[in-house]
Amino acid sequence: MSNDFADLKGVRVMAVDSDPDSLYLLKVIFEQCGCTDVTTATTAQEALHLLKKSQPHILISELRLADANGYSLVRQIKQQKSIPAIALTASVWQRDRDRAIAAGFCQHLPKPFDYDELISIVVALVGKTA
Repeated sequence: MSNDFADLKGVRVMAVDSDPDSLYLLKVIFEQCGCTDVTTATTAQEALHLLKKSQPHILISELRLADANGYSLVRQIKQQKSIPAIALTASVWQRDRDRAIAAGFCQHLPKPFDYDELISIVVALVGKTA
């Protein structure tokens, strides 16, 4: 992971993925970048519940969740809050990307992903400077 990116100190991240290993990796990455709070959820319902208590600066979600899909999750969240969202997903087809953007995601990043690219996108979306 490159050190060329802005310090993300003070940034609050919510990551949603049915895979605990993916969530752990995202938590480690963002904590190493100095994020103040990295909240994780394994289901859409859990994410919606946690959003009542937290105010993340950015949402990162898989499109394939155990109880719903990331498309409906981001639509529900966007009705309540204005949070930039990244689809970080194994759904890599162009139609998946188009559908993610139409649902309200700002970016679509396929797995496996490049750490530096993810951090760069987060920096751009939360308005940090490099």
